Amino acid sequence: MATTYTVSKASPSDAHAIASIFAHSWTSPFTRLQFGHVDPSALAHAMAPGIVSQMQNPLVDFRVIRDLSDSEEVIAAAQWKLPEEDAIGEEDEETLEEKEERRQFEDDAYRNKLPDDSNKDLIMEFTVGLRGLRERTLGGRRHYRMFEFPLYSP
Repeated sequence: MATTYTVSKASPSDAHAIASIFAHSWTSPFTRLQFGHVDPSALAHAMAPGIVSQMQNPLVDFRVIRDLSDSEEVIAAAQWKLPEEDAIGEEDEETLEEKEERRQFEDDAYRNKLPDDSNKDLIMEFTVGLRGLRERTLGGRRHYRMFEFPLYSP
């Protein structure tokens, strides 16, 4: 019997399956360096409400792949987010100083949301490094972002 897959827009009822897929990706050695041991079941349980909440945002699009030969089980997921300033067509003219100040504020807020027992320095260095790589690679070109989940607090 041939396996048939389909890609579709996710619904809130898919949130736990999506969270479970993403939570199981958090078991890599690099993730353990950042967060220590993460229980995928506890993480999925904690992430699911945030995923449902993000689905309400018109700028966020979750897609799932379903295995039609297995009761339409969700076997893969992706999250796409269009940055607000690009979505509404308004580019704020920030000075370099204002941009750096806003980024520092956002980075501080993100750092404060990280679990206390996580390696906050490593996480922030990696996050800021990825942002710099994205800016150098894409410049000011419009782009979608993927995989931006609010961190959990089990």
